[in-house]
Amino acid sequence: MARGKEEIIIKLNKMRKNYIILLLLAFTTSAVISQKKIKLKSYAENGVTYKKGDVFWLGEPSGEDGKYQFVRIGGWMQNVRSKGMYLSAMNIDRPFKIKKLFKYDDPRWKSVHASVGSYNSTNYRVDLDNAIANGEIKQSKGEGEVVSNSIGKYEKLAKLKELLDSGVLTQEEFDSEKKKILNN
Repeated sequence: MARGKEEIIIKLNKMRKNYIILLLLAFTTSAVISQKKIKLKSYAENGVTYKKGDVFWLGEPSGEDGKYQFVRIGGWMQNVRSKGMYLSAMNIDRPFKIKKLFKYDDPRWKSVHASVGSYNSTNYRVDLDNAIANGEIKQSKGEGEVVSNSIGKYEKLAKLKELLDSGVLTQEEFDSEKKKILNN
């Protein structure tokens, strides 16, 4: 008889755990679904207006682990891993071009985000409000900077490095081309 009670208690505990998990899942799902995502044409912060096509550079990471806390891999990769994939300090001074701006408008969470790209095909997500406040984004280096030329230079260097790594270019050819790109 005692063994039957133990089995019932074990089953009840499992049911209780499953019920709690379902409640947590329902709560987090409703929180995500209830967030309203509003597309923005531009966003102004600290006297700087950000818009689609603008370029900014990463500053110093603000995380204790040496990673950016407000810049992470976005796109489909953010759905693959439950834990955010944040960039490391190796990305200081890396340029990012703004693809989209949007704002979450929810009583629990209000912030402006940007979907950005760099010289690879991966999309990144930036929490602009917090990244600016924590110095993870550097402001443009000067007025009149041409966005397409700035990102184009880095794209060319990345492509050049790929050609060197694959053996298409020699080190001397790479150095010569790199010098031409940097001097333009």
